[in-house]
Amino acid sequence: MIKDFENRTIYDPVNDPVSVDDPENDPENERQKHLLFLIGQNRRISITELTKECKVGRETIKRDLNKLKSLNLLQRIGPAKGGHWEVVSS
Repeated sequence: MIKDFENRTIYDPVNDPVSVDDPENDPENERQKHLLFLIGQNRRISITELTKECKVGRETIKRDLNKLKSLNLLQRIGPAKGGHWEVVSS
């Protein structure tokens, strides 16, 4: 938060303090939470099975999986065929 020349408060997201209660690496939506749950139950679950469980398309599942990987919540171990998922515990 900074003050401008007219003494108005301006919020500066780069320099403002971040709440400790605001985890950075949380899934963004319920579907992503559900994906983590499903993968935790069956780490060899396929994208096809995930699409059926979540009732969305392959690209949506792939996008969610990539997002979870970028948040370091999910990791792929081994090749696409024959590998498995691992939920990263914090």
